[in-house]
Amino acid sequence: MNIQIKIIGSSIYFSKYYDEIEKENLNSTNIINDKNLIFSKKYIEKNNDIISTFINLIVLKKGINTAIIKNNELGPIVIPIIRNITNIQNIKFIENKELDYTTISYLLENNNFINIECYNLPEIMYYKFPKNTIKTRNVIIFKSDFTKYNNINTYSDLYYKDKVVIDSYLTKYDVDDIIFFFKKNKHVNKVIIRGYCKQNLISFLKIIKENSKNKIDIILLQDDSNTKNIIKDINFFNKLSKEYNVNIKIKYTKKYISNNIFKEINLKLFKYALVFILIINAFLLSGYKVYLSKSLNSIKVVNKKINEIVKNSVPNQLSQINNETTLEVDSEPVSSYYQNYNNVYSDLLNLNDNTIGWLTVNNTKINYPVVQYTDNDYYLNHAFDKSNNIIGWVFADYRNNFDILDKNTIIYAHSMVDGGLMFTTLKKVLDSEWYLNNNNLWNMYMQFHYLQ
Repeated sequence: MNIQIKIIGSSIYFSKYYDEIEKENLNSTNIINDKNLIFSKKYIEKNNDIISTFINLIVLKKGINTAIIKNNELGPIVIPIIRNITNIQNIKFIENKELDYTTISYLLENNNFINIECYNLPEIMYYKFPKNTIKTRNVIIFKSDFTKYNNINTYSDLYYKDKVVIDSYLTKYDVDDIIFFFKKNKHVNKVIIRGYCKQNLISFLKIIKENSKNKIDIILLQDDSNTKNIIKDINFFNKLSKEYNVNIKIKYTKKYISNNIFKEINLKLFKYALVFILIINAFLLSGYKVYLSKSLNSIKVVNKKINEIVKNSVPNQLSQINNETTLEVDSEPVSSYYQNYNNVYSDLLNLNDNTIGWLTVNNTKINYPVVQYTDNDYYLNHAFDKSNNIIGWVFADYRNNFDILDKNTIIYAHSMVDGGLMFTTLKKVLDSEWYLNNNNLWNMYMQFHYLQ
């Protein structure tokens, strides 16, 4: 068998040569030229590297990128010659016959071929080649609209489609061909569905789940006829996405987007604003908790100093003052605290010159020196030692006169503070168990002392 090689345009052709050639002239220089080359099969097999080098020079000189093989049986002879010629990236088999496995094995060894056109090849071999490498001419006869509007006519179309359109209202032929398509195709990643129908969508998803390994995007096309149904089932799509391992999305028409864009923008702005507010609140709450913790620790330090002053000023006559105890009261309406008041008060003034007295409410945790400032704001956020503190302190109204002691003296302090500090436990006086105890009432009256 003799093989003729011709150069036409940007293609190099390989075909059988049927005319007789004198043996002595078969490989002579007047037969071999850069436009019409003739070799015997035996000579090619014996001198493969020499011929490959010679053809490569011609390919580079002529700018050739396509090899055309007219007879399929030449594949195992020709492909070894051109497989190392990197400029040849396209190869076409003219004969309307299925490629054999030998030819296919040679094609698979060549990584330079990015387009291979042939009549057909064995089904199992489609998956051996990179996606869209093979293009076949063997037309398949389908009956469905699905294959028609997706332009699926050959096996290569069937195997390499990565996106298809499906009409939700399916015929029997459509269902059969869709099942066949997903059994054969391993590359599809997007399905566009026209005309939403809930039941048909579920049936279609079952087909995908049974035959496809990819996580496919399902695009539902919204139109005037299906808007209500899509909106009604929109929450159902998340459930379907998880159940069938797909991503269901909705593509709205320009008209719908135009009519609803301000609603969408306002909704998104509201969501973003809400998220922003939540983040700010979380940040502030976190900061508040840190600040409150520091304030509580600061109050404990202040209380400790006050306890030490009281303890050192009136030893053995006054029980230690802390947040758990109250001052003891004698049988007579004059307390030991009052008897030694000047000693305690003098030391408290050294710590805070705004001190005007002491307030104790029996059977509560209220047991503090009282201060008075030029306004009713300062001690809302300052402790007894005048340090900044959100817990504040117990203070008297700036309008009250303690030289003559007004009929009504107003005392302020925060409540709802951790640890029962300040006036948090004042609510106990509203319990009948507390206010029916005369001893509690007497102590509350007698144990507010002031400088005379």
